[in-house]
Amino acid sequence: MKYLFFLFSFFVFCNSYSQTEIRLNGGDVTLEQEFDLLDIYSKSDEIFDNKYYRYLSFKEIPDLSTRQKINELGIVFIDYIPDNTYYVSVSKNLTESVLINNGISSVNKIPYDQKLDYSVKNKDFPVWSIDGDLVKIVVDFYDGVNFEKAVSLISNKYNVYFNNKHYSKIFIQIDINRINELSEYSFISSVQVIPPTPKPENYTARTLHRANTLNPNINISGSVLDGEGISIMMQDDGEIGPHIDYQG
Repeated sequence: MKYLFFLFSFFVFCNSYSQTEIRLNGGDVTLEQEFDLLDIYSKSDEIFDNKYYRYLSFKEIPDLSTRQKINELGIVFIDYIPDNTYYVSVSKNLTESVLINNGISSVNKIPYDQKLDYSVKNKDFPVWSIDGDLVKIVVDFYDGVNFEKAVSLISNKYNVYFNNKHYSKIFIQIDINRINELSEYSFISSVQVIPPTPKPENYTARTLHRANTLNPNINISGSVLDGEGISIMMQDDGEIGPHIDYQG
């Protein structure tokens, strides 16, 4: 009888202890079931502008009313991560007890290495990003971060050679061995290598010729090209900014 009771208890324990799988640019990650919140009196370096950042996981995707209720408690939803998880900012005054009965399965800290894209994480830097012992990277902030304050803080320690407030991005030239140190700033959401210098391809009307070949008035090749199953990507000769073409 004791043996059966032990098996039953073990079964209940295994089913109550769940994990969440999330998919990030640097690879898949398993989140343990825990509630990793700071004490309201904490002086942790994680706190920036009276808030810090976490993964917030649910048993299932919450509906709008649940998200609004949680938002009123001091948690702001920033972005969704597959599966059933969000990046959130957390008010430093929030306590664990207020999160009960909202379908939340775990609250997890965001380690610095989970902010790195695959190339940065594996130190596989493309040629165009390297300059001696230095590498050029793009650093993104979470939505809602005080951009000027964050840039000022980072500029005191690193070479910020360009910033873009509209997209909450900064461009840094940094020693490869200091990237992990930089990534520990709580308000940084991701670190990637800079993209290659864009090269316009349409000076000779190449795109126009492609379109004319694929869309003739007379169907010579016998192919039926009606656009079904095709996705369209819009490009520019540089970073895409506000533009009338993207307003529909």
